[in-house]
Amino acid sequence: MLNLTSRRTFLASSASVLALAGGCSGSEDTSPEVSDTSATPTLTPMPEITEEDIADAELMAAEFGLDPVNSAVVGAVAPITGGEESKAGKIRRARQQLRTQPDKTWFYWSDDDTNSFDYRHLVAMGETAGESEVSTGLETEPFDLTPELLQTLVDANYFEHSIATTLAENENANGRVIVALRGAEIVNAGSDEDPTVRLRDRRPSHRDPHCVYIAWHRQADAPDTLGVFEGATVPSELYLSIFQALRTPNLKSSMMPQGFHLRRLDNMRLSETNTHSNTLRQASPCPVIREPDPERDVFSIEHSVWDPSSSNASPRSVGAHIHAGYWDVRDGDRWRDWRWKFSSAGCQTVCGSVTNETSRRDISDFYTAMDIPEAELVDGVFTSDKYGTVYPMVLLSGREARMHAEGAPMSAMRRIRFGSSVDAEADPEHPIVQIQEALGVTADGQFGGGSMLKLIEVQRDGSWMIGSAADGIMTPDLAATQLIELT
Repeated sequence: MLNLTSRRTFLASSASVLALAGGCSGSEDTSPEVSDTSATPTLTPMPEITEEDIADAELMAAEFGLDPVNSAVVGAVAPITGGEESKAGKIRRARQQLRTQPDKTWFYWSDDDTNSFDYRHLVAMGETAGESEVSTGLETEPFDLTPELLQTLVDANYFEHSIATTLAENENANGRVIVALRGAEIVNAGSDEDPTVRLRDRRPSHRDPHCVYIAWHRQADAPDTLGVFEGATVPSELYLSIFQALRTPNLKSSMMPQGFHLRRLDNMRLSETNTHSNTLRQASPCPVIREPDPERDVFSIEHSVWDPSSSNASPRSVGAHIHAGYWDVRDGDRWRDWRWKFSSAGCQTVCGSVTNETSRRDISDFYTAMDIPEAELVDGVFTSDKYGTVYPMVLLSGREARMHAEGAPMSAMRRIRFGSSVDAEADPEHPIVQIQEALGVTADGQFGGGSMLKLIEVQRDGSWMIGSAADGIMTPDLAATQLIELT
């Protein structure tokens, strides 16, 4: 029988799931799936900048890693202090937009799946997956989440070698694997009365946390355990709207691609008085998706770009960590109008909050399920005996999980993507090795950033398959053009 570590039963409709206790949600999601991009916002005249606004702007500058007095970028951006065109003024206007027009979506997730980095490779299969009657579009019927289903996802994407290697090299991880499903919601988190974990496929949102995190405890001598938690794997509308308001190139948000990633337990300093302990920091460089145009309000294959954009460049860590949905930057309710959302410029977030060593709500339960203890202050630095431990992380879509749960054939669902790997010496004829040879990259069995960027170049130029979207995902159809079968 499946043992569950989740702390509550939660039966919910798609509208009420946002009422989960935690810092990331607190009201029903009434925003439309797609915004009216032609609508012009009507804003009330902005009051004169106050000392409080300047203090907020300085906090935001610190959060974005900017120099509050612009000494390093004189003339490049507006100063913190000043009138409506200053950083304080623009930040205030962005916040005013979010606060006074809560029903307007300033940065939305498109319902055009054919133009999505996450769904294009699925809808390209047609209306159904292979010979089965499993829909490749959005379906809201709940499905059961089990360790067996997670293993199927791992096997379909050739992640098992990476997971097993990481866990073997990091005994402190105690068999824990992080699974994040982009575009999913919790229908039932499991309980003694109803132990079945149920999820629902849905599109992500930059406004509300429409993703699910799973703490998967893989055990050799006992049944696996699962804990499920609400969160987000996409940048928040808050950061994206501020990027649009400030028009500064160093504020571009990013989005992590699906695949296999590594996260190292450490901490993250937020301010002079606040440290986010137990941050799961990015430990594997990878290409990221960016929307470079502040006039646009959606990520899309058509307009957004990969960073880096060439296989001649090496991917780098962009600081895409896993942390709490928001942190307490001030005492009191100064940031109350943000705190029911989530705060991310490209990181992954689990609902809840943190102040120094104290985590609250979902993020606290997530750490418990991951067997991560509360950090201690040692010589002025937060740490624990788990710090430095590297955890495997699988990032996929809720739709793929739903399709596997409904019986989509493995022959149609096989993918090679970022982080897929194999022991090339033991299996030199593996499809990953063959694909790397066909791409002209080092055939080491590790489909990392270089292999992914080379695949994106091939998809762009159409040399293998005309119309293949530049998403860096190898499908059975694309592999077949090189007479390679994904088995």
